[in-house]
Amino acid sequence: MKSTGGRPRVVTDAQVEAILKWHQEVERLRELAASVKTLRELAEELGLPRGTVAEVIKRAGQYKQPSPEQRDAEISKRKRRIARLRQNGFM
Repeated sequence: MKSTGGRPRVVTDAQVEAILKWHQEVERLRELAASVKTLRELAEELGLPRGTVAEVIKRAGQYKQPSPEQRDAEISKRKRRIARLRQNGFM
């Protein structure tokens, strides 16, 4: 049996429900966050500096230069374009 003595309760049933719902969500997010890699762990896994990983995220992967896998093809494409411009008298 609950006591009816003492100071009157300030917290309503709706507030208690909202607090407990929020707490359950926080606990769920903590469990989820525990399973996610940190930036440091990802950088170590990829063999890159943390700053490089952070820069990729900041740029959203957008770079002016082609990736190392595509560099040779891009250079060949540029050389063909320059040769065509020279042949047509634009350079």
